[in-house]
Amino acid sequence: MGQMRMLLALGVVLVHLPWISNSTGFQGAAYVEAFVCASGFFIAMVLSNPNIKNTKFLASRALRIFPIYYIVLVPVALIKFGFSVSFKTEFNKLSFEEKILAITTNITLIGSDWAYLIRLDSEKVIYLDRFLILPPSWSLGMELGFYFVSIYLINRSTKFLYGLLIIFLLYRLFLEKLLMEYFNLVHERPTSLAMFSVYLIGFIMYKEIRHKQKFKQRESNLVRFGILPVFIVTFVLATNYSLPYLAEVALLVSQVLVASFLVEHNNFENKLSSYSYPLYIVHFPWIEGFRIFSKTFNQMHPNILSMLSIISCLIATIFLTKITSGIEKRRKKLI
Repeated sequence: MGQMRMLLALGVVLVHLPWISNSTGFQGAAYVEAFVCASGFFIAMVLSNPNIKNTKFLASRALRIFPIYYIVLVPVALIKFGFSVSFKTEFNKLSFEEKILAITTNITLIGSDWAYLIRLDSEKVIYLDRFLILPPSWSLGMELGFYFVSIYLINRSTKFLYGLLIIFLLYRLFLEKLLMEYFNLVHERPTSLAMFSVYLIGFIMYKEIRHKQKFKQRESNLVRFGILPVFIVTFVLATNYSLPYLAEVALLVSQVLVASFLVEHNNFENKLSSYSYPLYIVHFPWIEGFRIFSKTFNQMHPNILSMLSIISCLIATIFLTKITSGIEKRRKKLI
């Protein structure tokens, strides 16, 4: 699952590269949804340990998310408020209450997943997500909410979880769009309520596998040989066809489910998993900075610029992981 999470984080990076139009063929939110599915699987695995207390679990999740988030947030915020004229101009137009809301959302991540639905300026169309210092942070607020809900779901029966999944799938497929249209809200991507359905799929998958270990052992070799064609098919579809959003999500989530049969605890998996979140957080401001810097090399081929930005982004990710390694060791002791 560490490999899968790293691949999905790289997928988001590719989508955001400015030099290659729609590099992967998929939308970034589709990769995030598949990542959410993998998180559901991982969180169910962690909470299934009877020795894990809820407070320690939540503390471990906070130590995972906030230190790295703040290390990236602070310098990017200073740069935006110090050098981005358009950002400062729009921010200064907000009322005092709206400024407090924008700042609170950035600091606490509460509401970051709903930011693109919250209109701040009554005269001009300005939504709260315009003031997310780190745009990818919208998914962090969503994940934090899922962590709290997971505490109450872990001891529920599989039958109950399947019933809950059906309810949220029905909401996603039939109700959400109608609600967005009724309240005249922007529907750029599924809301947290809709994405909770893919989180539940991963959550349920772990519970099913845990109760069927013999099946997993007997079938693991078959699935191991079957995972490569899944990746190949997805790659071909992503680069050659324009798929509906739900088809993109289904393809990526299917990869997560296939990979869930192959989960093994080893140092390589743990290492890759530790890089996926820092890469996701650091990539957007890093690519933006690299884009500004690369204007002096505008004659360079787009593929070369993309490769250089990815390599430099990975180096920044490794550095970020290194400087937070002490916090990560303390976090792991909690779980």
